Amino acid sequence: MQALAQQLKLTPQQEMEVLPILKEEAPKFEAIKNDPSLSGMQKMKQLHAIHSENAPELQKILSPAQYQQLQAIREADIKKAVAAKRAGR
Repeated sequence: MQALAQQLKLTPQQEMEVLPILKEEAPKFEAIKNDPSLSGMQKMKQLHAIHSENAPELQKILSPAQYQQLQAIREADIKKAVAAKRAGR
């Protein structure tokens, strides 16, 4: 989480608002990534759904550039999860 805050160059105020949101979605995100019964496509859809739930709130807190960077980081995480599934992990 802290690394993400640094990547996004969050202000202390933004950190106080954003980190609780991200911490709340982290267990859901991990559960989906580690669920062997889900196909890569199912994982992608579910991970995108989690991100969409918090998008409006995050957009209010982050600058457009920060939000865009967060989306890019999340997209990379989703691709890693799908790649891991394909690799049989």
